[in-house]
Amino acid sequence: GMPQLSTAFIQLSIPAAGEEQGTKAPSIDCIISLPPDHPPADTKDLALSPSARRSSVDSLASIHFIEGDQGQKFYMAWAASHITRAADDIFDASQSKGKTCMLPCHDDDLQGHNHDLQGPSVFNPRNMIAVALIATMGILVICYHPKSLDLNVTNKQLLHSKNHHNSQHEYFKEKSIQQSHPSQKEESQQHRLLWGLSSFFDPKSVALRKPFGSSTDHAMSNLKERFYVPNLSPYNQHNIIMTPPAFSRELFLLYYDPTEDAFLIYIDEKKDEYQSPVYSPTWGRLNAVMPILTSALRNHFSDRFQGAAGGSSEFIIFVSTGDIPKLTCDCVRKEERVRRPIFCQNEIFAPILQFGSVYKDVTILPNLVAMPVWSHLPCFTEWQSEGSICLELKMRSDIAGVFGGEEALIADALAGELKQTSFSVWDTLTPTLVWRGSEWFFLNCIHPNLLPVKWDRDIEPRIAHFGNHARGVMQSLLELWDNLPPRWKAATLTAMAELDAEEMSEAGTKDNEGGDVDFEQQHHVPWIDAKFTIKSKIHGKHVEPMLDRYEPFQEYGIQMTSEQMMSLSELSKYKYHIDLGGGGGTTWFGTIEKLAMPGVLFHHVTSSKDYHHDDLIPWVHYIPINEDLSNLREMYDWAEANTEDARKISEAGTEYIKNRAMPHVMKVTYERYFVHSLKRVVDAYQPMEGEEVMGQMKDWLSKWSFLVGKCSGRSDENCEFKNWRVDE
Repeated sequence: GMPQLSTAFIQLSIPAAGEEQGTKAPSIDCIISLPPDHPPADTKDLALSPSARRSSVDSLASIHFIEGDQGQKFYMAWAASHITRAADDIFDASQSKGKTCMLPCHDDDLQGHNHDLQGPSVFNPRNMIAVALIATMGILVICYHPKSLDLNVTNKQLLHSKNHHNSQHEYFKEKSIQQSHPSQKEESQQHRLLWGLSSFFDPKSVALRKPFGSSTDHAMSNLKERFYVPNLSPYNQHNIIMTPPAFSRELFLLYYDPTEDAFLIYIDEKKDEYQSPVYSPTWGRLNAVMPILTSALRNHFSDRFQGAAGGSSEFIIFVSTGDIPKLTCDCVRKEERVRRPIFCQNEIFAPILQFGSVYKDVTILPNLVAMPVWSHLPCFTEWQSEGSICLELKMRSDIAGVFGGEEALIADALAGELKQTSFSVWDTLTPTLVWRGSEWFFLNCIHPNLLPVKWDRDIEPRIAHFGNHARGVMQSLLELWDNLPPRWKAATLTAMAELDAEEMSEAGTKDNEGGDVDFEQQHHVPWIDAKFTIKSKIHGKHVEPMLDRYEPFQEYGIQMTSEQMMSLSELSKYKYHIDLGGGGGTTWFGTIEKLAMPGVLFHHVTSSKDYHHDDLIPWVHYIPINEDLSNLREMYDWAEANTEDARKISEAGTEYIKNRAMPHVMKVTYERYFVHSLKRVVDAYQPMEGEEVMGQMKDWLSKWSFLVGKCSGRSDENCEFKNWRVDE
């Protein structure tokens, strides 16, 4: 009965290794300090909130009656948290007497508490040693009790992981830390710990799941079960008016006007430039989205859109086509949303149909509805209008998994003459992780500190310290590691790998002056080849290549760029691929193209996702790579050491791409977005009542936006847009 002191006697009953459930477990009597909040209501809360009071002995005892290994897991996690908390409390109390007290205690230890307790002080050496032994015993039991923690890792795997970690740490210590200032060494070592095994999950410890697409039933169930649509609250004109100010650009409004029986398209021309002398990205995206969207609304919800004569009311929905929703950064970051509660009322914004990548954190935009990315819509449009599979999906399916020569095989694929190869493609692939792409920012609202490298700002001031040579440049990049976007990190790893390979090859040549070592042993191939490609056109307009950004690196023999894009045929000759995310955190075509190749995909798992990512399963269709690339080399080493498992993952990814061209898969995919998702939005909209309210809404539209198009919704070419081209 001492809630003020927040203390309790607890008996920890820890099952010994190898004991069967139901047998009496040995117990340890100990005294630990507990928070004064209420005990958990059920086992789920127990796992999330490990707390209890002395008065709740029954709830603690019930832990032992949870059936199955999961109950043991909950119990051990609970015990571990309190054992470690007890040790922390003792330390804190020993530093400041009277903060925390464990029973029994002297009166003078209970400063500020009106309790008459007598007994030896908890701070005497005997008590502290006893509690330290209890904490140590608990930690040892948790570490060496695989059954309770549900660990299926063998001692051999643990030893391999430990050796792997040590070798990686020594490598980066030798290559990256030896030239640091003493004051910088500790910080650099912390950065290198990103390469540890903290997030490593060996798929050999579990059975590989049945790949998506291995059967029709599995394909259909996966499409249905993993589909997520947010719960949409009713919304009206008030929610609509509050939404646009929080967006920086690429937010469009679709307004169904029953008097015209047509869908009107509005944009904010102050934020989105519509007219252009060369090409209008705004028009291009609207022209891809609005025809299929309005046709779906008209065809699948015909009773709702009958015009004024049919008694239909207006309907309003926002459409976004950004790489990621262009919400202002203040409304993306949680801490900023708290500071601006009136401006960033994200939870009451009107629903938005996002035809691009979406944030995985649904609290950023709770009413965001993920749709297919706008560049993938032509295939959905063809299915909607003709019920047929588009040519792109057919070709990708026909040549999926074929080694090299994709361009040369297209004609055969179209003619139906493509034949499968008779040899094992996997064994012929080059064991290098390859990537080609443009330099771009990366989820700048979530990671504002990640900036592309500029020589004058970032490298030149550092090489004076690290050395005016290639290794000095590499060390300068490594010092910037935590502020590099993922694509710059991959390019940096490539430069390091190439430099290491060159040095090892030179050393091998010198050691082989007698000719005892063959060329393959002398020549070392870099494990990664990720380089930037230079764009000469953006949105159809010629631009000056940004060669000056990379030329200083070349002067030190460091090649950060590739002279030209690698064709799909060239890329398909490599065993390992990675789809490094761009501005929206993903790559709209890269993931699909690389899944189709005979190599295996290292999928860049970021804070965002595309509409088809929920259909893909880690360790089934791809090898997962952390957002900061901290496990990239580790996963490469795993794939090299487990080549058969890597090949199975590659085959499952290829099968997934083939299934995308199946009519029943396309049907389910189309319906999930253009029927089920749209129905949720249509049902959530609350029509305006009264002429006055309608007039106010139209007045707001005229002031906020600019009418750029009108769609009937009665065919796939049903939209008319204002002319976007203007003379320079």
